[in-house]
Amino acid sequence: EKTKGVLLIPSFSLERTQIILSLLDRAISENRCPAVPIFMDSPLAAKVTDVYRENSSFLREDIRNRLTSGDDPFSFPSLQVTIHDTESQVIEHTKSPKVIIAGAGMSHGGRIRRHEKTFLPDKNTTLLLVGYQVAGSLGRRLRDGAKSVNIDGVEVTVKARVVTADGFSAHADRDDLMDFAEAVNPQRAYVVLGETEAATFLAQ
Repeated sequence: EKTKGVLLIPSFSLERTQIILSLLDRAISENRCPAVPIFMDSPLAAKVTDVYRENSSFLREDIRNRLTSGDDPFSFPSLQVTIHDTESQVIEHTKSPKVIIAGAGMSHGGRIRRHEKTFLPDKNTTLLLVGYQVAGSLGRRLRDGAKSVNIDGVEVTVKARVVTADGFSAHADRDDLMDFAEAVNPQRAYVVLGETEAATFLAQ
């Protein structure tokens, strides 16, 4: 808020965005986060969030209790959900500070690329990466400190601050995967995702 800048959060539409919304809702209600305009710029994430609301029996108990009591953890007064592309385009001209949550989580597609193209050249922008960035993706290049990136044919200078928040992953960790494999006891298992070093260690 002090820099009057933009916080960009590339996020997956399924689960990751809902986790972020619930955390922002709590932070704002506890006055730990200023109620600046927050845009969820993802039609898919909006639809997925509605699925969460309609199937609260499958959610964590504290989230379920809040939903059933009428306290929606995925919505708060400063949140604006933009569905149509015309609404999305208006975000760029909305006064900062502001937060923009949009897909895709690795910046390999979706509306986040347009926002990155607009705001990455601004030193007052912060890009918050909240998930794994696969090698070769735009998100990975930004995480690794690229000073210039190509976004949809346009060379974009990166002056924004890029930070990574580990701990948002919804994937099972090594111990969970080993427990699952031991319970299923397959004849053969393949490790097909992850950093080469970690994947090789897990396979062994």
